[in-house]
Amino acid sequence: MKPEILMPGPMLQSCMDALDAAYTVHRLWAAPDPAALLAEAGPRVRAIATAKGCDAALIAALPKLEVIASFGVGYDSVDVGAAQARGVRVTNTPDVLNDAVAELTIGLMVALARRLPQADAYVRAGRWRAEGVMPLTRQLTGAKAGILGLGRIGKEIA
Repeated sequence: MKPEILMPGPMLQSCMDALDAAYTVHRLWAAPDPAALLAEAGPRVRAIATAKGCDAALIAALPKLEVIASFGVGYDSVDVGAAQARGVRVTNTPDVLNDAVAELTIGLMVALARRLPQADAYVRAGRWRAEGVMPLTRQLTGAKAGILGLGRIGKEIA
């Protein structure tokens, strides 16, 4: 018999498939009566897998809860105080998106410096034909960029 876990809200399909393979997953958001699901399965649930967070009421409804696995880089949507008071471990995925966020940051910096959103709007509005080439933007060669903070993301950008 597979261990039973609770999923308060949907996650990436690949994650849900992997969890389904290893656990009996109770999908709270899909239950016709979430309170009835908690009353019936709650006493057997030992873990929560969430991308949506977890509040104190949900933690209290699961008497055998041991771990809350938060599919995200922070704990801001999990009531960590309520979890700690019950001795429930809270986990997250702190470094999983560092590279992706740094890459997006660099891309957005280039897009803004070269006015790519404005150029896109210029072309889509048909101004290219009516007014000609959009005014030139500044070049980035020799430009300097500042990075405020050298946490996980700041270090990746640097």
